[in-house]
Amino acid sequence: MKPSWYVVRVRSRSEERVSSVLNQKNVETLLPCWEERRTYSDRIRRLLVPAFSGYVFCRIELAERLRVLDTPGVQYLVGATGPEAIQDDVIAGLQKTFSRPDQVFPVEYVKAGDTVRVLDGPLTGVTGMLLRTKGTHRLIISVDALRRSVAVEVDAASTTAYLPLSA
Repeated sequence: MKPSWYVVRVRSRSEERVSSVLNQKNVETLLPCWEERRTYSDRIRRLLVPAFSGYVFCRIELAERLRVLDTPGVQYLVGATGPEAIQDDVIAGLQKTFSRPDQVFPVEYVKAGDTVRVLDGPLTGVTGMLLRTKGTHRLIISVDALRRSVAVEVDAASTTAYLPLSA
């Protein structure tokens, strides 16, 4: 059986620790973070903040989910009626998008829009929805299981309409 990606609900503010422990257990994880600027009275700090607060992605065979569930800080695997696998192309899109955390930012979860695939540049091959706002174009990547989305600016000329093959 091939390992799939799942979303793990973790205790508040323990995403990094859980991801680290899972990696020590030889479980592949993804913790997408973006850069946030925090202004204090005497300085400005740039911090990496988890994009999906309270969640970590992990790649496992469902039969070995106990290795994940017995990790301190882990609450459960996310899904409506049980653990719900995340599509590989969504994970690949998140990995490419978050390779540049200073250019990613949160947006409201969206379901409607033009589905596109990026043809060139650092996000080549990433699919998502194209959003046009105030003269800029943004690629929206949605994680349906979490009902959350992220956006990154793209050049609309480097995208093409994308229609996934029906199953």
